[in-house]
Parts: sequence; C-alpha cells; structure tokens
Amino acid sequence: MSPRRVVITGAAGGIGAALAASSLRRGDSVFALDIAARPKALAGIEWIECDVTDERQVADAAARVDAIAGGADVLFNNAGTRFPASGFLDTAPAQWRATLETNATGPFLVAQAFARGMAAAGRGVIVNTVSQLAEAVVPGHTAYAASKAALKHLTAYAAAELGPLGIRVIGVAPGIVETAMTQELSTDPEWVRARTQRIPLGRFASPAEIAESMHELASESFAYAHGTTVVLDGGYLTSR
Repeated sequence: MSPRRVVITGAAGGIGAALAASSLRRGDSVFALDIAARPKALAGIEWIECDVTDERQVADAAARVDAIAGGADVLFNNAGTRFPASGFLDTAPAQWRATLETNATGPFLVAQAFARGMAAAGRGVIVNTVSQLAEAVVPGHTAYAASKAALKHLTAYAAAELGPLGIRVIGVAPGIVETAMTQELSTDPEWVRARTQRIPLGRFASPAEIAESMHELASESFAYAHGTTVVLDGGYLTSR
C-alpha cells in the first residue's frame, strides 16, 4: 500500500496511539489531533494540539494539514471521552452535554472539516470509532451509549452524502478494549470475570488489534465497505 496522509484524533493513548504507531510502521505521513501532549513513543508524528469540540481549532488543524501535506487521505475519527458509569436518573446534565460534545459533536466537526478537502480531491476514507454500546443497552452508560449511537447514525448519514463525492465512511464498534478508560475497572477481578464470561472469545481486545482492523477497513481491500458500522467485540452481542 502506498504511503498515505493519515489524520488521527485522540492519538495520545489507547486505540488512537495504536493507530498512530501502526501508521508509522506503514510509512504513512501521520498527523495527530489531541488536547494532550505528544507521548515520547510517538516521535515522527506531526502533533497538533486541538480540542475537537472547538470549531475554530478544528478548522485551523485542517488548514495546517492542508498546508503541510495538501490534505488527508484517511481520517481516523477516534477522540472520545467516558465519565464514570451512571444511570439515567443519576446522569448530570453537565455530564450529558460534555459526553455528547466530545463523542458526537467533535467527530462531526472533524469529519466535516476534512471531508471538504477529500471532496475536492474526489477521494478519501473516514473511519469513526463507535462502540458496542451503540448496539446494546447496558444500564449505567446513559450518556456514553447515547453519544456513540449518535455517532453510528452520523456515520450512515455522512456515507449517504459523501459516497457520491468519492469518500468512504465506515464505523468500527469495539467491545471492551484494554485502555485507560477501562484500566480502573479492570483491577476488579469480579468485574473482569463477569465481563469475560459474556464474551465468547473469553477476553478483552488489545488496542493494537482494533487499530489493525481499522487500518484494514480503510484500505483498498475493503473498498466496497461503506456506511456500515463493523462490530469488533469478541462475540459479545451474540451472547446477549
């Protein structure tokens, strides 16, 4: 595969950092958008400090990528947040708004900004990081699940409008992944036992294997995959 111009949001850790490392191994030109500072392990990446919920910062980041590389070939729309679990009656309005802003509005702003350049070039791929919780109702995740369901639907709508412009849009819905978001919960053996018992493959995913799957979906091998969200959850949804 020829080197690509790849943009990754939320690249400082978890799936985003794995995407960045994998892109570097492929020889891609990598641009990272994140509010966090660049990790030492990700030298060689053009790091752009950017709050994806800020329209002006997103526009400036897209302009910078355009000035340096002439645009993006692939956007991994991965930035997200997750507050401690809370049920419907316990979710504070501020928590709801912050979650929706980062997990739904942010990906919309970033995809819109980079899709303009892709449309002008007549090609491009956008891969949105959704969640298995967009597909299943698990009490205690009201705001997060709603935000990811919104992103899943946004993926389909963007695909319908951007496909004729040469832009593929696809979602990836990981199950439980061993990231900082799940690290605190993973220290509880009972929590781990209860969750892994419901996953037919009997384990959580690693960030690296989710990243590799996302890279494959962005490749020409999946050139006809468009508008859908691919679930990567070890079979969790089949056991519900």
